[in-house]
Amino acid sequence: MTACRCRRHIFLKMSNIQYLALGVLHRGKLYRNSIVSLVAGRVVIQPFDGEVAQTVFVSGLVAVCDSSRLTSGHRRALTLRVQDAPLLDRAVLRADRYLTSNSLYLGEASEASTPVLLLLPRK
Repeated sequence: MTACRCRRHIFLKMSNIQYLALGVLHRGKLYRNSIVSLVAGRVVIQPFDGEVAQTVFVSGLVAVCDSSRLTSGHRRALTLRVQDAPLLDRAVLRADRYLTSNSLYLGEASEASTPVLLLLPRK
């Protein structure tokens, strides 16, 4: 039996990963020091209050984006904005402006929208 390698199943397989980030940007809100994951296609954000097994630390931001709108050009532009910012607060401001102006945030409860977690580590 061969494992399915279509985009949907690869995405679901990767959704078990949790990320602890200094900031999570989701629908225009900032969640500081939070754990974010995708569970059955839904975004779950929890405040960090102790060590959690199998959690990947991101020294920077995680942005929750709509996968249908996010391009490789957007990924590069956001990465540069976050890495070039002198402070985390400035990185948050730059990333939020870019995400808002390019309509990259995940829409409100739309079945057509598929969330993707974009990791934006700082240097």
